[in-house]
Amino acid sequence: MAYIGTSPSNGVRRVLTYTATANQTTFTGTSSEGITLTYSDGNYVDVYQNGVLLGTADYTATSGTSIVLGTGASVNDIIVIIVYDVFSVADTVSQSAGGTFEGNVTMAGTLGVTGAITGTLATASQPNITSVGTLTSFRSTGIDDNANALAMTIDANGNILASTGTITANRAGADQNILGEATTAGYASRLQLKAANYSGGSYNGIQSFQGDATPAWEISGARANATNQFKLFTGGTLVQQFESNRMTVPLQPIAVVEKTTATSVGSGQAPVVVFNEVRRNQGSMYNTSNGRFTAPVAGNYIISAELQANGQYNQFHVGIYLNGGAITPLDVWINFGDNLRGATRTLSLNLSAGDYLTVNSHFGSNSATLEAQRCRATFYMLG
Repeated sequence: MAYIGTSPSNGVRRVLTYTATANQTTFTGTSSEGITLTYSDGNYVDVYQNGVLLGTADYTATSGTSIVLGTGASVNDIIVIIVYDVFSVADTVSQSAGGTFEGNVTMAGTLGVTGAITGTLATASQPNITSVGTLTSFRSTGIDDNANALAMTIDANGNILASTGTITANRAGADQNILGEATTAGYASRLQLKAANYSGGSYNGIQSFQGDATPAWEISGARANATNQFKLFTGGTLVQQFESNRMTVPLQPIAVVEKTTATSVGSGQAPVVVFNEVRRNQGSMYNTSNGRFTAPVAGNYIISAELQANGQYNQFHVGIYLNGGAITPLDVWINFGDNLRGATRTLSLNLSAGDYLTVNSHFGSNSATLEAQRCRATFYMLG
C-alpha cells in the first residue's frame, strides 16, 4: 500500500531512547531501540528529559545527526527523541501527458530524441555545441564571435577556402596567400606559399610581404635540381642570400690586388700602400683610390700583404691599420730587420660591418721605393 515517510517500516514517527551519563550533552548514533538518529529539519523533532518535554531553547538540533542539550544531563537520565519525517508533493513532468521543465535539466546518461527539436534550441544561435557524432548541414558564419558573414568554407576535398584569400590543403596549382591583415590601399602583410608547378612560380617556398610588390624575405627550394636558399630584401632589392651553407649575395668578399706603379716612401713616413690593379674584387670591397678594403658584413677576415723595395734597406716595416689606426691589442707594425728587400705579413681579424683595412709601409729613418709589379695583397672573408 502507499505510504508517506522514509520507509514502510519506520512510518512517519520514530522514537529513539538514550540513557545519559553524568553531564552528557550530545546524543547521537544508535538508540536503545536500535535506530540511528537522523532528521531532516530540527523543527520536526521533540526532545523529552525524564518525561518532560524540553523547549527548543533547551537544546540544539541543527546537524541532522545529533541533539545537543544546553545543560548536561544527570547520570541515568532518560532522553527520548521523537523524529517526525517530512515530505513534499512530487514536482514532476508527467510521463504520459508531458509538460514543461522551467529550470535547468542535467543528463547523466544519454538523451534520446525521436521527434523534432523545436523552439529556441532549433532556431537560435548556440554559444557552445559539443558533439561526438556527425553534425549534418552545419554552417558557421565565422570562426570568431564577431563574424557577420561567411568567412571560411571547408569543401569536400579538404580545401579551406577563405573569402579574402585561399588556404588549401590539396591545391598545388597556384601560389597561395595567407593574409596577416586586411589589404589597405593595395598593401598587406602576408605570407605567400609558392607552388612549383604553377605557371607563375618556378619553385616551392615561402615569401613574407610587407606590401604587394616585393617580398621582405624568402625561403625556397625543394624543386627539381633546386638549391635551398634564404633571401633578404630591402626596398625590393636582394641584399643577402644564403645558399648551400654559404652567402652568395653579396658574394663571399675577396679582393686580390697588385701595385703596377713604383711609389717613393720618404724618411720617417708611413703611407697607405694603394694597390691600383685589381685581379679580383668580389663584392667590390676594395677601393683602388684610397687603398681601403671595407668589410660588408661582420665576420672573420684574412689579410695578407707582400711588399718589395728596389734595394736592400734597414728597418723594413709592414703595417696593417684598422679604420686608420692601431689594432688593439696587436702591434700595428712589424720590423722585419736590416738589409731586406721584401717582407710579408698576414693577419686574421674579426671585423664589424663597415670596418676598413689598409696596408702601410715604413723604412725607419731611410727613404725607399716600393717596386712596381712586386707589391700585392689579398683580403678574404673566412665566415
